[in-house]
Amino acid sequence: MSTLEDEHIEKRTSALRKGTILSWPGTVPRFATMREGGPGTMLSLVALFIIGCILVFFGISSIESDGIGSGGPFLILIGVLLFGFLVIWILIKGILRQRDVTFVIHEKGIEIIPSELQSSLDTWMATISRILFWITWKGGQWSAWAPCTPWRSIRNIIIDNTRQEILIAGGNWDIRLTCPADLYPDAVSIIQERKPKRAKVIFKE
Repeated sequence: MSTLEDEHIEKRTSALRKGTILSWPGTVPRFATMREGGPGTMLSLVALFIIGCILVFFGISSIESDGIGSGGPFLILIGVLLFGFLVIWILIKGILRQRDVTFVIHEKGIEIIPSELQSSLDTWMATISRILFWITWKGGQWSAWAPCTPWRSIRNIIIDNTRQEILIAGGNWDIRLTCPADLYPDAVSIIQERKPKRAKVIFKE
């Protein structure tokens, strides 16, 4: 991450959350779950790839046995569309996605502040989504990845002492805090102190 980008994130952090208790720079996993803003786990992506291969294989077999008038071409089309979707999805959410972030624990909750490049990517994708909707009147809205979970919304907390990670679930996005060794005990202590009473805490050693 460049020095200029570090300064930009620092300014955004102080401007957005003056009640910051703890903050630090870090990175998020490339193949995180979709709830964490990633393209999905490697296992789920491989499973979709295998499904696409099966569709194409059965489509070819159907054409060879029953001819072009069978359901083979349709199966091949679905398989190819699935492959195309996977390529585009992984490109946007796995490769182009900027993994450098700032983790923030503040008075109102827990937040991940994405880099300026990631915010620009989300802006471009939202614009493209709107253009496609105006042209086709079909499609959805692109959700910018800027997770912020208020303390009252937290339902589950998984504290992984081995990886020094804390997974926060309950908001619109799941938040995985990857902590440096010197800040990990403080982060765990603050979260346990401020979490709602109903929140379930799971420790992984």
